[in-house]
This record gives sequence, structure tokens and C-alpha cells, in this order.
Amino acid sequence: MDPREAIAAALLHDVVNPPKNDPGRATASERSAELGREWLTDLHFERDAIDRICDAIRDHSHSRGVVPEAPLGRALQDADRLEALGAIGLMRCVATGARLQGHFFHSVDLWAKARPLDDHRYSVDHFFTKLLHLSGTMCTEAGRLEAQRRTAFLEQFLAQLETELGVKR
Repeated sequence: MDPREAIAAALLHDVVNPPKNDPGRATASERSAELGREWLTDLHFERDAIDRICDAIRDHSHSRGVVPEAPLGRALQDADRLEALGAIGLMRCVATGARLQGHFFHSVDLWAKARPLDDHRYSVDHFFTKLLHLSGTMCTEAGRLEAQRRTAFLEQFLAQLETELGVKR
């Protein structure tokens, strides 16, 4: 894998980044790939390199539900998903919830035992709708190992939250 292509894909993968609650969110990766194609052409990347980079950008998105075939796409998808895990991922999850005017957790049914999960309203719900499942979606062995380590941290956080609030999962 050409490091220059990997860097370009990493820098451009979220160049179009609408808010999580934007209806156009699902097409952000395609739009990022289109804009990336323009910029990479202007930067005189070769056509084959542009195709590889833009394919990786298009296919990396969680919402697309695609497993990239090319090594660059697989690496980019893993890196993007790893960013959602661990300490930084936890901070991003809570910050996003606040930005969407949500709550940290449901005040009566914290663990969603008698209600559907709603990660648009409750940050803790996002752990169960997405974050804790990401390690099983990694494309590379290195990505899987790092995702498992970061997921263990999220599990420790949830155990601590359970202890502090006195509400069993």
C-alpha cells in the first residue's frame, strides 16, 4: 500500500461531514469521494491512485454497510471505526449527544430493559447500538486486536457507571 495514498484517504475520508442528525449523512462518504477526486486531480495524482483512494473513501463508511475489498479501503474502514472506540471515542460519543441536545442516559431505564434503545436521545444507548459491536466488524487482524482493547475500556466505563449509579445492567 502506497503511504501517500493512505495519507490522502485518511485526510479526505470525512471532508464532507454533516451533523449526525442530518438527512444527508448517509451519502457523506460518496460526497467526500467526489470532492476528493476533484482535489486529487488538481494535485496531479495518477488516475489509478485516485480511483483507489476514492473507492476507499466511498466504502469506509459504517452507514454504507460495505466491507471494502481493497487493502486501502479495509485499513481506512478499520481506522475510522477505531476512532469511535476507546477514551477518545467515549468523549466523542458524549460530545455528539450533547450537540444533539440529548442526555447522558435515560433517567429511569438506564440500560433500556423496558424501552427501545435510542442513541439520538441518550449517549449511553450508542454504546449498545453501535460502539460495542464495532470490534466484530474490523477487516484486519491489527484492527481487531486494537478494537478489542478499546472495547474493553468502554466495558470498564459502563461497569463503573453501573457502580456509581447503583443500577445493574
